[in-house]
Amino acid sequence: MDRFKAVLFAASIILIALSGAVTGERIEEQKLVNIENYEHIRIDFTKGEALRVSARVEALSYPISVMLIKGDSEFERFQEIDHLEADEIRRGNITDMDMTYQVVAGFSKQNVTIFDETITIGDHDTYYLVMILYRDADMDPLEVLTSRATLVNYVVVWNVENKYVPYYLIPVAILFFLIGGGLLAYYFWPRGSGDDAAPSEMQYPQRPAQARGPTIRGPPPRRPRI
Repeated sequence: MDRFKAVLFAASIILIALSGAVTGERIEEQKLVNIENYEHIRIDFTKGEALRVSARVEALSYPISVMLIKGDSEFERFQEIDHLEADEIRRGNITDMDMTYQVVAGFSKQNVTIFDETITIGDHDTYYLVMILYRDADMDPLEVLTSRATLVNYVVVWNVENKYVPYYLIPVAILFFLIGGGLLAYYFWPRGSGDDAAPSEMQYPQRPAQARGPTIRGPPPRRPRI
């Protein structure tokens, strides 16, 4: 069992040594979304080779819109527009959503109850994944204000991937590789089975015990009388 644990430890450090650094986060929540409240997740991508984002979102009652917004300025514009639209709905005026702010194509959908997408991004920036109650001009403003609300279950995972190990980590990776390789060799190297051991009585059988005992001699033969 100790050797098995050693092998697992060796395999883990070899994987660490051979793979590039990967950092990421996972958020799993249930939130209430209505005209007064939207949900958003901030994702900072400032270092690394690529950002991989996966999201599964389920609205339990009413449709929502899921959008990935790139950059602080565009997110601030979204906030301003959403605030103005909410004020208009409170006054009894409802219009289609104003999409003059920019969203990431391929990872933004309107009027859905299930959203399940993955995207890989190369541009460094701050990204905002937004979940907002869907509304359009055909809806009753009073209904939007009072009864249109939905619980939203979501799981969002993102990873920042580095294709190359930083130069200062190369000696550490080499050390981990040597230690892990040594532990694997210790476990899998064939052990001696006794063939090289010193010769024993089993290898060189001797005579039976009775054959090794003293020889029993009889009385000397009698000489004939003349």
